[in-house]
Amino acid sequence: MSQSHLALEDDRPRDAVRLAEAGLALVPDDPGCGALRTRLHAMKARGSALAGAPADCLTALRASVLELSRAATGGHEWLSPFDEAALAAEAAICLRDLRDLAGAERQVARVLELRGPDRVRSRAFGNLTLATVRLGAGDLEGACEAGGQVLDVTPHLASDRVVGQLRALGHRLEPHGAVGPVANFLGRMTTTLPRPRPAEAS
Repeated sequence: MSQSHLALEDDRPRDAVRLAEAGLALVPDDPGCGALRTRLHAMKARGSALAGAPADCLTALRASVLELSRAATGGHEWLSPFDEAALAAEAAICLRDLRDLAGAERQVARVLELRGPDRVRSRAFGNLTLATVRLGAGDLEGACEAGGQVLDVTPHLASDRVVGQLRALGHRLEPHGAVGPVANFLGRMTTTLPRPRPAEAS
């Protein structure tokens, strides 16, 4: 599963699909492994969305929902948990990549409903996805509002991934820097985020 996730991070969606399918062939089809199988189907869905295969993506998402519904509570102790909120977070990214922006926003709303204020990191990633969904819809103010929610908690998070995604969001917003909410958000980024590390000399 981790190899499939790394393939997604490296922008190799077809490899992500292949590795997820290989994992599904190896993991026993029983409720005790339901959480892992759910995650693997979700990884297959993510890769399919990025590879431009919407039908395969939606099929994998449906399979992940089915797996989760039959997964044993708790599962194996050596498997990391994967619950409804985690699946909603993956579904939101899939639907965003398929340009179903309304569906993606509904899934993010589900994430934020299920993850309470104590789940700061999960909510940060949810809001980052929401920001990109709203930006894709041309809602600059909404994108900045969601990004601002993440900036509010960034000083309390030691997460390079959160910072990296915030910087990527800021880069996409820079062409709209003359718009008031965007200018405010980019200014907050400058004062809130740590300075990028200088590149090491080779």
